[in-house]
Amino acid sequence: MNLTKKIADQICKYYEDLEMNAGKISPEMSSDLQEELVYERIMQGIAHREKAKYRFRKIFAAACAAVVMFALLITGYHQLSPSKPIENQVTMRTAVALKGRVIQLTLMDGTVIWLNSGTKLTYPTSFSNHTREVTLDGEAYFQVTHNPKKPFLIHTSRLTTRVLGTSFNIKAYQEDREIQVAVLTGKVGVTHLASEGQRSETKLLMPNERITYNKENQHMSVEKMTRTENLISWRTGDLQYDEEPLGTIVADLQRKYSIKIGISPALEKRRVTVDLNNESIKKVMVILSEVTGAKIIETKEGFILRKNTQPE
Repeated sequence: MNLTKKIADQICKYYEDLEMNAGKISPEMSSDLQEELVYERIMQGIAHREKAKYRFRKIFAAACAAVVMFALLITGYHQLSPSKPIENQVTMRTAVALKGRVIQLTLMDGTVIWLNSGTKLTYPTSFSNHTREVTLDGEAYFQVTHNPKKPFLIHTSRLTTRVLGTSFNIKAYQEDREIQVAVLTGKVGVTHLASEGQRSETKLLMPNERITYNKENQHMSVEKMTRTENLISWRTGDLQYDEEPLGTIVADLQRKYSIKIGISPALEKRRVTVDLNNESIKKVMVILSEVTGAKIIETKEGFILRKNTQPE
């Protein structure tokens, strides 16, 4: 509503009041006096409204200024105050050993890890206040820095290995039928991560002991080792086996030489003791043939090991 309309409304209201109170106005009152009285009352009403509007604008402006000042103070506080790190923000890294290669890395706590061919290790840039946890897919040898307040946990597809400070080897390739954990020094706890409705199982390993977990039947068995150094010979490029299944040896050779090697089912479980020290793949196949009596067939993709009595 603009000012002109306000004035017109007040004039109409005033004349209505005049009609209602006509008996109260002296008939001797001149028309000029009446007009002057009308004008005076109209101007008083306008002045009253303008004064109220001015007071409202003044209060509103003061309130806006207070809000702006408060916002500036809050912004300045946050800019001048030292920023706090976001809790539980963890940056993960992944180390990968390509086929045919072995790599070594040292974690922030001083733990040294060797990764065998075709292995992937995921680890945080900084550990939590309570544990040191990594995830492994493949084979790795660990020399864990001792810290009784922060256990070191290695997660694989089916097992979790827990240590405080020790040296051990874990072999947990996704494509293998088994997972193996072998202890060289110290003590290691290995827990089978049971599926829903089943109980988890934990076994404690001592030095020179190895646990084998079968993925198919979910069974864990512990055995004594006589030549534990053979288990980590791969760190220097050598492959040394003591009564190992031929199928396991063939799988290692495929990863090391990045080549396909077929094997007769009748030979897979045959146990072999052999040292394959940085030999060429052809030389390795000849050695295996001599040790097992198997026949070697060379193909475009690699080799096949068959029993001599089996027709081609």
